[in-house]
Amino acid sequence: MNIETVNEKIKACKFVGHENIVEIVEGDVIVPDIKPDILSLIHVDGNIFITKKEVQDGKVKIEGAVEVFAIYIADDEHASVKGLNALLNFSENIQMSNAKEGMVVTVEDKLVNIEHKVLNSRKLSVKASIDMNIKVIGEEELEITKDLQEPGNVQYQKETICLSELVGASCQKVEVKENVMLNDEKPPIAEILKTKLKVVNYDYKVSYNKILVKADLKANIVYVADNESMTIENFETTVPIAGFIDLPGVNEKNKIIIDTDMNLAYVKPVYQDLKANGVNIESQIEVCAKAYEDKNLEVLSDLYNPIFELNIENNKILLQQNTSSKQEEVDLSQVLSIPELTNATILDVEIIPIINEIKRNDSKITVDGTANLEILYYDREKKKVDVKKIELPYQKTFDSNCEECRLVVSDLGYKLRDKGQLELKIILNIICDNITNLSLNLISKIEQTENKNIPVASIIIYYVQQGDSLWKIAKRFKTTIELIKSANNLKDDSIFPGQQLIIPKLVEKININPLT
Repeated sequence: MNIETVNEKIKACKFVGHENIVEIVEGDVIVPDIKPDILSLIHVDGNIFITKKEVQDGKVKIEGAVEVFAIYIADDEHASVKGLNALLNFSENIQMSNAKEGMVVTVEDKLVNIEHKVLNSRKLSVKASIDMNIKVIGEEELEITKDLQEPGNVQYQKETICLSELVGASCQKVEVKENVMLNDEKPPIAEILKTKLKVVNYDYKVSYNKILVKADLKANIVYVADNESMTIENFETTVPIAGFIDLPGVNEKNKIIIDTDMNLAYVKPVYQDLKANGVNIESQIEVCAKAYEDKNLEVLSDLYNPIFELNIENNKILLQQNTSSKQEEVDLSQVLSIPELTNATILDVEIIPIINEIKRNDSKITVDGTANLEILYYDREKKKVDVKKIELPYQKTFDSNCEECRLVVSDLGYKLRDKGQLELKIILNIICDNITNLSLNLISKIEQTENKNIPVASIIIYYVQQGDSLWKIAKRFKTTIELIKSANNLKDDSIFPGQQLIIPKLVEKININPLT
């Protein structure tokens, strides 16, 4: 005889897989016919574009490009400063056995290094290293047994579990188009040498099954000025980003995670009266939102019948739920004395944080690494562009049992004082991800047989062992918790090792016809 159960179907969020890879992108940058030969190379940098993310059965496909900017000294009579740029495409297939079509993938990327070599006066070889942190999120449809419709003599136990349910995930491409004029003190643009782009200042608001996402596109533009001295200048600006993402069922109580990928970007001079006094910024940014809801569910965890045997079918499931993140701040803010900057204008400051070693000791983690600082500057006295590289070591010890750590720059600011004193504000965040492994023993079918349990003595004296509970004892001796508590005058379920308990036998009720 099957025992009818009360069930509920849910879709639990499942952490499917994670890969951290270094993508190597190689290619050549060719000098256009209209530009002079390369005499010497000053600086190479780039932006990363992610143009496609796709989860297929057993793998994840990522496509993108690195936009390379090269600043060089030209082989002309003025040894002028010129710029080159090129787009180097890449495609990567990452094997992930549990990945399935339709799952959600996120990519965190950063440019960690660009190696370069002048092959000849018209060609530059570039090798870029991209660090990509790839995560795949999916759903597991579960049928939870919550209760029994008619328990009869069946004794059952419940427990409360917390599951993270994926409400939904969706992406929207946001177009950014804006003309930004130079500040009054900035000279017009003759040639753009380098553009560094970054999405910052995320914010969102949930309303009517939509998520309004706001952010800023921060642009730092290095250019040759259209003036008599052909000075090298820089110009910083931010352009607002806003877009609605439709997500049915989302509400303000959900946990929302926002990710962005820059698909492409163009920065061009804007001319007025034959002078480029501004720039036109065009970009396509993919904004993705994922919404999660934590649910506390009371489920049937164990059961038995003191009189009849039960055949119970269990479905054992291991869920790797969403990672919880622990963040530790590393403050590298300081004042550096750099004589080369005494008569300089800082054009750009880049910092690449690196983890060299992670040491684990009991519940503590020590992270050792360096922050590679690269300062692009223009020496006004020598009238030349140059680069200063500095390594800033760090070490951080904190409490954590996490498996993975990554490093991001949360704040970077600078101010140049007199005599080459550079005031730096550098805040790094060490982010450690913890994967919650949730083991579920889901009851899928209960059948009561006609076989009766083997009889035991009507009364047993039992001494409580370490790890015992009233439930375990009652199940073992085919009785009930209520009978044990009544026989031993127990006010609650508390017991202790060595305690003597009387275990009464549960007697089946038998209908007897009265004598006539």
